[in-house]
Amino acid sequence: MKTLRALPILYLMIITAGCYSMGSAPPHVDYDYNVSVDFSSINSYNWHQLSEAVDFDQLVIARVKKAVDTRLQGKGLKLSTDAPDFLITMYGGTRKEYTTEWKTWGAELWYEEGRIKLAFFDARSNDLIWWAETRANVHFEMTPEEKDKIVDNAVTRILDKFPPNPSE
Repeated sequence: MKTLRALPILYLMIITAGCYSMGSAPPHVDYDYNVSVDFSSINSYNWHQLSEAVDFDQLVIARVKKAVDTRLQGKGLKLSTDAPDFLITMYGGTRKEYTTEWKTWGAELWYEEGRIKLAFFDARSNDLIWWAETRANVHFEMTPEEKDKIVDNAVTRILDKFPPNPSE
């Protein structure tokens, strides 16, 4: 009989733990890099022209650039218009995604997912040397401060992977 009384409590604990773990982890960062590049010799960068695959408004683009410049300069890199070591290209925007996760009755299974991707190209050869991307859902109904926070968080997580650590 005690076992039957404990089952609802155990069930609620499992459900609560499952919900907690889904919401607590930051979005994953995917990245890759050219293992033959000596990233310790890289000292300067510049922005390349925007890709046609950028689906952000000008304000979000400015937020991403500001966050990237702040983080890279914090890592000792310099923004340089003459002879930079690498060029940065930004990709991103939103796309419709479908989920099979149960939310609530009547909830929409289609949702908008935003992504930010940064790609670094060798300035001399134009070869891709590093890229990373993560989820960043910036919605039109957010305040400018909320958008700043989301973009800054996404860029920080992306650039935590740069320069790459071969032992990871």
